[in-house]
Amino acid sequence: MIRPDAIGRTFKGAEVTINQSEIDAFCAVLGERDTTIAPPTFSIRISLDQSQNVLTSPEVGVNWDRIVHGDQKFEIHQPLKAGDVVRCDSTLRSEEHTSELQSQSTI
Repeated sequence: MIRPDAIGRTFKGAEVTINQSEIDAFCAVLGERDTTIAPPTFSIRISLDQSQNVLTSPEVGVNWDRIVHGDQKFEIHQPLKAGDVVRCDSTLRSEEHTSELQSQSTI
């Protein structure tokens, strides 16, 4: 379960500069030859550290024995490319209890 006062909070992430070698490596795994821009799924790489910081914070109070990842969305306003400076903010939108023994949270 998540602390009730954490629901609705937005946690600001650190700024990250995207470099070409990260895009190249990500594209290589996907078999993508055009590395001039990052594939949309590259966004997950940026969000992982932020999500980890939020979900392990004592302020949030996640009980990892009782959590199931339910939903995740990205707002991409333009293609990502090397040299871009981006920030991932995470908002805890809701907590859903699916049974007496399970709960689901959306970040």
